[in-house]
Amino acid sequence: MRRKLILALLAVWLVSCTGCAGLISNPVPTPEPVTLRFIFPRQAQQARYLQAAEAFHAKYPYITVEVERSGNIVRSINSGGVDVAEAEQFDYPTLLQREAIQELSPFLNVSKDFPVEDYYPKLWEVYREQDRTWGIPANVDPMVLFYNKDLLDRAGATYPQAGWTWNDFLITAQKLSEDPLVAQNAFLPDPYGIGLWAFIYQGGGQLVDNMEKPTRAMLDDERVIRAVEWYVALANEHRVMPVITYSSGDLWNTVMSKVRWGQAGMWMLLLSERGGQNEREKWDFEWGVVPLPQDEARVTFMMSTAYFITADTAHPQESWLWLNYVATKADLDWDVPPRRSVVEDESYRKWAGEELYAVIQETAEYGMTLPAAAWLTQVPLQSVGLIDEIMMGRKTAEEGLEAMQAQWDAAIQSLNSAQ
Repeated sequence: MRRKLILALLAVWLVSCTGCAGLISNPVPTPEPVTLRFIFPRQAQQARYLQAAEAFHAKYPYITVEVERSGNIVRSINSGGVDVAEAEQFDYPTLLQREAIQELSPFLNVSKDFPVEDYYPKLWEVYREQDRTWGIPANVDPMVLFYNKDLLDRAGATYPQAGWTWNDFLITAQKLSEDPLVAQNAFLPDPYGIGLWAFIYQGGGQLVDNMEKPTRAMLDDERVIRAVEWYVALANEHRVMPVITYSSGDLWNTVMSKVRWGQAGMWMLLLSERGGQNEREKWDFEWGVVPLPQDEARVTFMMSTAYFITADTAHPQESWLWLNYVATKADLDWDVPPRRSVVEDESYRKWAGEELYAVIQETAEYGMTLPAAAWLTQVPLQSVGLIDEIMMGRKTAEEGLEAMQAQWDAAIQSLNSAQ
């Protein structure tokens, strides 16, 4: 009797669910397997990206992400076969000019939950052109000042603190220079050649009238002259910094060898270089890190990387899924996160520690992004020799900057005319 009742109920259900038959007999097909190739510039991130790729594959089983470090992102993209890339901000103009990347605005327009407002605006704008978004900010890497705690302890000097001034910096450097081991290596300039620019902006000056699209240089401004005079005096008057010329060759090894040997008291580097993590030899001493000193203004230069989808990917939708995931969900060990909610999270603060967190806060509040503009990689090269002549005392700061002003103006006009 029970069997007849069950069969009768089943017959009624089948009749009433005639419209469902298609759903029963035609299940949703499994998506075709997709393999994405993702490249990035820094070896230090490889383990984190591999973990992210595994977690992403667990969420989207049909997508496999091949993670690969590249020493030359632009060349790798040009060679083909790349779907998504993390690239340095100064690679961005080249990628855009060569039409090697896709506009991301269409993806953002349909991804209503993407936290655009959570990104620091000054970072987000770096990768936008004419209201079109081409890259999603990834890592932020500020210029900071490192110091050798062992040497400061031996000199009886106080560790630098966030909010310190040019005068505080000079007093600390002079104290360090009394140590014969340190002498004129109390402070080493940055090996990238842009540290002087930071001091110019801290002193209230600026390089050009408009960092994005300059029409003229501003090197003849009194505040620029004063900042350069102060900087040069560190070497020639106070003797707390060596006279290092930027056209003399391998400036990186000149500076970093003294750091590795424990002979440098303070030095300027990008935060990503902390502890020698990108070199074969790690720093074998106790070190600290602090924001750059301030004068009229608090300015910290910062570089960034961003995520891009290549123009020739065969899988744009899957590429966006991966980009979205690493930008918002993946647990990555960034120097400074590009999103406000991450920086302000209490667990992140505990992870960073108070010293590093002070640098992160300074970057978030006072960081200045160097635009990914063509002039910035071309115009300053015109005047390396003049900077050296000022450093060596062959020209005064005013004489050298006057000549540089003429060189930069001519180069800017030529660049603007060609566009």
